[in-house]
Amino acid sequence: MVTDTFGNEVVLAPSSDDIKVLEEIKLLPIDVQEYEIQDVLSKTFYNQGEITHQSSRTIGYWGKCTIVNNNKEEKWVVNFPIMWTDVTAYIINQNGERQEGRTGQFIPIKERSFSPQLKANIVQFIIPRGEKATLYFKAVSKRKYITPRFDLSISTSECYYNNLHASRFNLGIFIGFMLMMLIYNLFLYYFTAKDKAYLFYSIYILGIILYSAYNTGDLASITHSLFLPDFPKYTYLAKTSTFLVIYAYLNFLRSFLHTEENLPKWDKAITILLWSNLCFFIADVTLMLTTNFNSDISDIATVGNALLFILFLFTFCIALIRTDIKSRVFILAGMAFMATGSVMTAVARIQGVDYSTTPLQVGTIIEVIIFSLGLAFRRRYIEREKQNALFTLEKSELRRSQEQKESERLKELDILKTKLYTNITHEFRTPLMIINGNLEFIEDHPLEKSIIRRNSNQMLRLINQVLDISKLEANLLDLNLIQGDIVKYLQYVVESIQSLAGASKIHLTFQSKENSIMMDFDKEKMEHIVYNLISNAVKFTPSGGSIKFHLQKEMYHDALYLQLKIADTGCGISSEELPYIFDRFHKLNSSSIIGTGIGLAFVRELTEMLGGDITVISEEGVGSEFKVLLPITRNAELWKRSTLPTPSERSLPQESIVNVEDREVKKEGLPILLLIEDNLDVVSYIVRLLEKKYQIHTAHDGKAGCEIAASLIPDVIISDVMMPKMDGYQVTQFLKENQNTSHIPIILLTAKATQKDKMNGLISGADSYLNKPFHQDELLVRLSNIDRQQKVLIEKFQSGFFNANPLASEKDLVFDENPFLRSIRNLLLAEISNPDFGVIEIGSELGLSKDQFYRKIKALTGTSPTRFIRSIRLKEALELMKNNNLNISEIAYRVGFKDPNYFTRLFHNEFGASPRTYFKTEKNM
Repeated sequence: MVTDTFGNEVVLAPSSDDIKVLEEIKLLPIDVQEYEIQDVLSKTFYNQGEITHQSSRTIGYWGKCTIVNNNKEEKWVVNFPIMWTDVTAYIINQNGERQEGRTGQFIPIKERSFSPQLKANIVQFIIPRGEKATLYFKAVSKRKYITPRFDLSISTSECYYNNLHASRFNLGIFIGFMLMMLIYNLFLYYFTAKDKAYLFYSIYILGIILYSAYNTGDLASITHSLFLPDFPKYTYLAKTSTFLVIYAYLNFLRSFLHTEENLPKWDKAITILLWSNLCFFIADVTLMLTTNFNSDISDIATVGNALLFILFLFTFCIALIRTDIKSRVFILAGMAFMATGSVMTAVARIQGVDYSTTPLQVGTIIEVIIFSLGLAFRRRYIEREKQNALFTLEKSELRRSQEQKESERLKELDILKTKLYTNITHEFRTPLMIINGNLEFIEDHPLEKSIIRRNSNQMLRLINQVLDISKLEANLLDLNLIQGDIVKYLQYVVESIQSLAGASKIHLTFQSKENSIMMDFDKEKMEHIVYNLISNAVKFTPSGGSIKFHLQKEMYHDALYLQLKIADTGCGISSEELPYIFDRFHKLNSSSIIGTGIGLAFVRELTEMLGGDITVISEEGVGSEFKVLLPITRNAELWKRSTLPTPSERSLPQESIVNVEDREVKKEGLPILLLIEDNLDVVSYIVRLLEKKYQIHTAHDGKAGCEIAASLIPDVIISDVMMPKMDGYQVTQFLKENQNTSHIPIILLTAKATQKDKMNGLISGADSYLNKPFHQDELLVRLSNIDRQQKVLIEKFQSGFFNANPLASEKDLVFDENPFLRSIRNLLLAEISNPDFGVIEIGSELGLSKDQFYRKIKALTGTSPTRFIRSIRLKEALELMKNNNLNISEIAYRVGFKDPNYFTRLFHNEFGASPRTYFKTEKNM
């Protein structure tokens, strides 16, 4: 740019291509009264320094300057600042001839005299060579809050077109390259990877193209004839493509880097920035519309958003450098170039409205190349993930198909099962009748008779329930309603179950707000409901807990109901399992709940049959509360007090439940057996079966069993699978993973007899799996086999440790096979010279008491801990003889013996020869 002036005249010299005109312009403000060209010819114009631009009445300006053409060119282009929305220019030569041209940002192209570009405010004039002319122009801006600027520029038409073609050529190359990358990324997205990173990056490139085309005015020139040709000012909305660029770029980062998984905190920051970008966009559009597209003001939002975006990229890069994400290299490199270009462009925009986006274009091209390499780099990964996803989908569809078929098969089996239960229950009654009948002919053995009678009655009760459920489904179960005092009857029922709760050391209480409630009820069905709910509460309430049975009247839906509440302090039910507890034969997954069988399902169906409803509230670790609502009616025949019925005998638990704790046998010298089983009758049976061969200890749930096992270190464990708090699989896994109990053989005892159940038991680490019901000889054989296997392992250890060649290097293999023994040796070797470091100290280091340590070592080695530790010291002494020049006494002290003579005797007993003999042998070798 060259300014060439002569006095107050603008001289278009031969060396000038583009001249800035500012100081030479004189101004005449336009107030309310608007002047035409003929009016201002006689007006007085003022220097710019004499004009105050703060008048609210000023709507525009007339300006003039004198131009002298000393150039050979005659066609000249005058470029006015784009702040002016309506410009009319005149050239008056020395002969008074006048040329007129019109332009302006809000003037449609069809009304402009010269319009190769929509965005530029330009007019073209002819000034013959060597002539002088006066330029008059009327500049009006309808934008609000505008600051007047008069930095006109004049250039030859040839220079103008050359610059225009050059800029369009450069832009064409840039846009052509970006379009090529846009098509490339869209192709990859739609036809290959289906990765959103490609889609968002394509949107990002599109935004760059739109903004670049808008900035040069080419986009406006193309779209002006298609959209709102009479309102060119709305083409300024295209500058909001910068917000599209930032939106697409941020989402590209999220997809490319998987920030939700890899950088969750930064993913939240990106979300915040996206909302911020939206707010800035709304602010930008609002400012444009309220200021009538005054870019000086609306760009505050654009530039502010860009600076915030760049600040985020800077901090994000610092965080990204510290990660181990492989693809971060491409992001960091691309960000560096793009951020540099963005900063340079933003600085240029702050300095003036007419600015260049070349730095941003260069940075963007380099960034696109880098990201294209990054996207290509991970394309393989995407294809592999796609194949894995397809494989997973096919697998899922196959599984869904199998599940659907399995569901249909289970429905058919359920129908068949119901029919089978109906038929088979009738067949069970006869053998049960014979069993109970013949018990009366057996003399003595009261305990055995009590157990048989109790379990026979329990089986008969379950059979009757199954039969009643079948009748319910077939609508064949009849109601036998009588009218009586339900409070007294239910009190009888609860009191009859007191012994069942008392046997488990559970406090069962009966409470009623009413002394008497007369209503219709079915005696047998009420008994079933109460017995099942209380027995279920007893089953899942630990010893020392409590169960409260509460009765009261309650208004519900404008009707009077009887409300029964059974609240316990048991283990509770998880919220995930709570909706399924009334499903027939549903087994809950929680280790604290075993299953509901048919009891609760039967209760619900009986309650609904009686016109009532049952609900449950439960919290794990706190307890459960069942609430039954039954309508109070008085339509049945009155129940006479003289024939007041009592609960049926089959619901009464027997009082002769064996106290297993009193039968636990503590015979010294016998191996210790831990029995983990929650059924007292099963415990009693196994205790009586094995009490002469083992010291038997019992636990009634899995958690207590684990605690006793860790404290006692038994020789063998028999555990049920279905237990409260921890099931048998969890018990087995816990004990096998515990270094102190990992050696203990475990037999799982359960009624779950499927192959899958057996595999689960063996996978958890069980040594044997025995199905209920089992024959006592089978259990004895399993125990005998385990005992024999333990002896074989002990013999193998002793032959490899005590009886092996003491000079052989393979003796360490016995420690490599057993981590527990290896840890003992390592502890001892660290204190080998300390004669006071023995059984108690090593056991303390391992977290074991003296008795626990003894039992663990005895089970693994067949010998005492003292001898085992002494053998390690003697073997270490043998190593010192081979590798050191120490005498016998020094070696004895070195391995923790206070008396060399005592060391010599023990060495001879261990290896069959004196230390001196081995010492000489090693020296001679």
